Amino acid sequence: MGYWALKTTSGSTGEQHWPMFMAENVVAIGWEDLPVDPSKVSNTELRAALEETYEDDSSRGVSVAVDLIEKFVRLKNGDIVLLCRGYTAAQKKDVHIHGVARVIGPFRAERRKKGKWRFKHDAVIQEINMDLPRDLVADALGKQSLRRTIHALTKADFDQLAAMLKEFGVHVEV
Repeated sequence: MGYWALKTTSGSTGEQHWPMFMAENVVAIGWEDLPVDPSKVSNTELRAALEETYEDDSSRGVSVAVDLIEKFVRLKNGDIVLLCRGYTAAQKKDVHIHGVARVIGPFRAERRKKGKWRFKHDAVIQEINMDLPRDLVADALGKQSLRRTIHALTKADFDQLAAMLKEFGVHVEV
């Protein structure tokens, strides 16, 4: 079983996709303009599609995107995903924890629709809807920043966050 943290906002626009997660019982990522199904192409083909689709991205940005997309594609049934807003190392405001999900379905790429996240896994979601101090979240997860789309967590890190949530009256039950 894997443990992950997943942002629920679009990096380029800041648009919030949490309502879609809840309505569809999914975890999802963006790159909705990508013309390929990343689960059906090689790493090289995914890179080429990203370079062609997102021409303004740097080579490093494309490499990061390939890595993040491939991590999401490889989520397995039973993986636990913390769903939250991203945060920076210098951020002063609280971190919003939307919920926690357990992946229950294989990766799928839906048809392209402008502005709609299409790369998904079915999930059982426990809504938390709580703001927590950034420093507490960062210390629990051992991550000073959660700016990228998806981050691997250790079981110990996730358990620390779950213990902290319990102190605030929330029992993680997914």
